[in-house]
Amino acid sequence: MHNVARRTQDDTVSTTAWESSNEAASEDTAWHDSNDNFMPQATSRISAEGMAQDAASQFFAARRPAFSDPFPAPTSSTFDANSVACRRMHATMLNGLLWDIYFKVFELRFAIWLGNSCRPYLDFTPKPKASIIQLILELDGCEDFHGPSSQKYLPHAPNTLLDDTRKSVDAERMMNDALLTAIYAYAVRWLPLQSAYRNTDDQGASECQSREQDVRSYMWRQAKQAILHALTRPSYRSILALLLFTSTEMPTEDDDPGFVQLCNQALFSHLHILRSPVKWQAKTLSPNQLAASSSNDRVVWCVPEDGNAKHNQEPDNVFWLCVVFGCSRALLRLQPSFILLGNSGDEQVWKFIRERTVIFDQSFGTLKGSQTPLTPDIAETVLQHATACKTMYIGVITQLCDSLFHHKLLPVEIASQAVIDEAQRFHDVFDHLLAMCARDYMFLTSESQLNYLLLVTHYHLASLILADILDSQDTVSEHLKNPVLSRSTCCQAIVNVLSLVLTHDRHSTVDDFAYGSKLLLDPSPELMAEVLLRTGNAILVMHTSGEISTYTTQTMLSIIFSASTIVSEISRKAALVLSILRQACAARNLKVFEEDPRCTLRAPTTDLAVLAACDLEAVSSFLQEMEVQSALHASNLNNMVKLYEEKWIYTAQS
Repeated sequence: MHNVARRTQDDTVSTTAWESSNEAASEDTAWHDSNDNFMPQATSRISAEGMAQDAASQFFAARRPAFSDPFPAPTSSTFDANSVACRRMHATMLNGLLWDIYFKVFELRFAIWLGNSCRPYLDFTPKPKASIIQLILELDGCEDFHGPSSQKYLPHAPNTLLDDTRKSVDAERMMNDALLTAIYAYAVRWLPLQSAYRNTDDQGASECQSREQDVRSYMWRQAKQAILHALTRPSYRSILALLLFTSTEMPTEDDDPGFVQLCNQALFSHLHILRSPVKWQAKTLSPNQLAASSSNDRVVWCVPEDGNAKHNQEPDNVFWLCVVFGCSRALLRLQPSFILLGNSGDEQVWKFIRERTVIFDQSFGTLKGSQTPLTPDIAETVLQHATACKTMYIGVITQLCDSLFHHKLLPVEIASQAVIDEAQRFHDVFDHLLAMCARDYMFLTSESQLNYLLLVTHYHLASLILADILDSQDTVSEHLKNPVLSRSTCCQAIVNVLSLVLTHDRHSTVDDFAYGSKLLLDPSPELMAEVLLRTGNAILVMHTSGEISTYTTQTMLSIIFSASTIVSEISRKAALVLSILRQACAARNLKVFEEDPRCTLRAPTTDLAVLAACDLEAVSSFLQEMEVQSALHASNLNNMVKLYEEKWIYTAQS
């Protein structure tokens, strides 16, 4: 748990960002020092007569359609000086908490996989200490010189190209709003709201849970409304916004379950457009050329890139990030990959990983049998290389699913052989090194401990899904009858790593960012819920077939239950998994020990007041305040990114 000094420092840092983001608009808003905190104070434009209040009401009434927000725009009576100051101060603090979560959970998790040891492209030298969102903003800035990447994609309308060469301020603001609301919707589930409600209000657990879910659902609905602008505007900000939005749990009451799938398709469509070997030529055409060609509405104004041009490395970073996400999502849905179409995975990604694995094995194979504890740098390098191979393994299983159920671009025998080849490669190269990671788990850094957990569970989840697929087939290829693909191997590995994590969490005295378990720092909780569901089902299948005893079954399921209880604090799917497994055990008369439920997502004392005030009205005001800041200060997003990159990325890698 943060101490008071740390919280004070964080608040000062957060409010400093607000100060710097508002310097360019000092004629609109003045900031003054009150009680050692920067607080916004209305100047001449916010007069006593309420002129600015009425203007703000009109602004929100015009900006939001009636169906997008269940709460009416604030009336002028709510905008007295004290309420404005309190609202902005609450917004400042809540904004800081959400940005902290985003960097702690998302950026620190995935930025590590963009280094030399994981990213598959050999010619890449990563920029040190760079966050993903900073890379995204830089790429969009670079695209401005090549074409209207964040405008609507209109290849058959040459008359509009000249108008599209400069993005309007409004379009820029909408893109930033889409990204910001996606970040807020993604991060809000990690706010320990239930803990804050219980500490400040005399309410039951079910009522606190309902209030928390209402806040999460409201954030998601507002992000859904803002994300519409990203669907038709290919840009790197659109890609990150869609990636975060599709990683956010959908409310149960949402009546459009296909919207997330649409966002997935738009995300990968944007990526292919931005990586296309053609570039817009609008800025290089003279008015006479445009006029001469205006009669032909079938012309696509683009030209091929120079084939000898230097490989554009930074967009490949984003591409690799999308590959990591896309392969897992394709596997869960048993659908072809949108990002690696057909058999393009080998040429675009996998051959680089295979080459790197050979080099890695030559360098680190000598560690086999060593009793010396792994150094932090070596452990990180091992986990990065293994994660790249894990992603390749998931990719070839997805290709096998495509051969079995869809396009059959590859014969099933060839796809099956590819699966067993990659599984064997992973185990031959990394088994002894990962065993050393398990041996030295207590000595690993906190980041490496979590990365080890995610690597092992996600790899074996792919094997469990493969086992379930093979059960549905009339005939199974001999290539796939390998012990490394068995349910027994997978369940043992997953239960062992979960036991390590739970034991460490139970006896650890260090409160990491208010989270009492490493499982709560998983950036994809629904994927972990799938791990727990598949593992629990596999254990029951083995018990039914007599492969394991009742005692072993109950012990293994007890660990699965404990993990599911923890993950259910940030994922409704995990709560559903727990309910399903309980019913299955009751039907089989299995007595599974469950620990007393305890809240592992705890609100720090210094944040109780802010979190306890997070009801629907407060969150609505917060989003409106963020929208106003974005409209007034175009550099607000950049300033926030630089501030929290300095706080989290630079500190973590220094």
